[in-house]
Amino acid sequence: METAWSSVSISGGPMFSLYQRLRAAKICCKGLNRSSFSNIQARSKEAFDKLELIQRNLLTEPPHELFKQEAAARESWLRFSLAEESFLKKKSRVRWLKEGDSNSGFFHRSVKANLSRNAIHHLRDSNGHKVSNPELIKSMAVAYYCDLLGSSNDAVQQYSKSELQELHSFRCDAVTASMLSYIPLDEDITKAIFSLPKDKAPGPDGFTMEFFTTSWGLVGSSLIAAVKDFFTCSYLLRQVNSTVISLIPKVPRAETLQNFRPISLCNTVYKVISRLLSARLKILSPLVVQRNQVGFVNGRLICENILLASELVRDFNKEGNITRGCLQIDIAKAYDNVSWDFVRSLLEAFELPDNFKEWINLCIPSPHYSVSVNGELSGFFKGKKGLRQGDPISSSLFVMAMDILSKLLANAVSSGGFIPHPLCLDPLITHLSFTDDVLVFFDGSEGSLNVILEVLKEFERVLGLALSLRKCCLFLDGNNVYATREMASKFGLIHGSLPVRYLGLPLMPHKLRQQDYQPLVDNVRSRICSWTA
Repeated sequence: METAWSSVSISGGPMFSLYQRLRAAKICCKGLNRSSFSNIQARSKEAFDKLELIQRNLLTEPPHELFKQEAAARESWLRFSLAEESFLKKKSRVRWLKEGDSNSGFFHRSVKANLSRNAIHHLRDSNGHKVSNPELIKSMAVAYYCDLLGSSNDAVQQYSKSELQELHSFRCDAVTASMLSYIPLDEDITKAIFSLPKDKAPGPDGFTMEFFTTSWGLVGSSLIAAVKDFFTCSYLLRQVNSTVISLIPKVPRAETLQNFRPISLCNTVYKVISRLLSARLKILSPLVVQRNQVGFVNGRLICENILLASELVRDFNKEGNITRGCLQIDIAKAYDNVSWDFVRSLLEAFELPDNFKEWINLCIPSPHYSVSVNGELSGFFKGKKGLRQGDPISSSLFVMAMDILSKLLANAVSSGGFIPHPLCLDPLITHLSFTDDVLVFFDGSEGSLNVILEVLKEFERVLGLALSLRKCCLFLDGNNVYATREMASKFGLIHGSLPVRYLGLPLMPHKLRQQDYQPLVDNVRSRICSWTA
């Protein structure tokens, strides 16, 4: 590896130089794998059988030469056994297990379970026809994501900088600007590299973070130079931001591409850059984002919104007049539809440092995508909208964009069209959010609901998000099923009834009972039972 890394003679920038060396290293790694670790499970079994044979011979005839052979055979078997276990652990994606006896059997079962759960054997096209041909499945996936991510949303009518500044009062001060704009030191970059997970799925470059940390003495200086080049020269090589879309089913036996979650697998160099920028965005987000948003904001907990929502729907099933209402909003493909122009305008409105805005603007609009279908890459297209799920900076940028909804709803309250839930007047709470999971609380009247839906349409128009009214649920108190169903039908909403799952827990109008915890207990039990003796 050292010879392959050092033999590359390149004239070019640090980022280009690193990628040429990584290309040579990949060739070296593939050769090493073929010669020493290919077909690892068969090699491990062969080494074990050889060790077992020598040990049986030792019981009947223990000459000195067999002891040497037994020691060599044991060393060979241990090497292959550990390599097999490491290989299966990486394929199993099990992250919670740290120690134990030989876990190869458990990892093998986990690999089989993952393949069963994630493999795409067939899809349904737009006409409902079943497609089983692997090549057609890949073509469908590429076409779907090329249309979703590779086409701009022409219907977006974004706010200007002045309109956003009128809506949002935050302006970046000198102290915050200095924290956002400074060039990271070598120590900062090294810390970011070693803080990243070691065995996450690699991007198109094929290298996990473990490769860089275990070979740090050889590759560390080149990686630091490449990352620093981004911040000093504001330059990002195209290969650095190439991305693989990995399809994770959201429901068991998913048959349509809408039921898969596209997770972006980014290259290692980009992950380090994005981690450094994400740390700075986390300084900014608590200053920008309202308290009702608890997703990906430092110092805020998901349980805050769960507890508050539980209090606000308490006794919803009690008979009486309708004085309280709750609207659960469904945003289709939220991350994938965010307008890049809106994000740029928002950063301009906050008056952030020019170099920080330039770094963000280099990262957001530059990805090129390929789609991974059953482990095979297909397609190559440029993105034109959306924030990548799997990119560290995406979550902070998304919650900042979602904060505009808070401002629009607060303005609707100020104008008198939207009357909040009776318990949400002081302090004013129009809604609760965890990233794109939103509950809006109001007085239960048709007038307030109509204003809320108009605000949501305005939000959709400026940000590019696609609201799915047919999946939005309406909840009203008073235990009047007819009134709730009639109002929901009038506005094209779903008639909701409590309990409903909110952020993974049941949202109920009364105190939780033992049976309400059963889904959580069953989930824990299934995890424990997966490791059978």
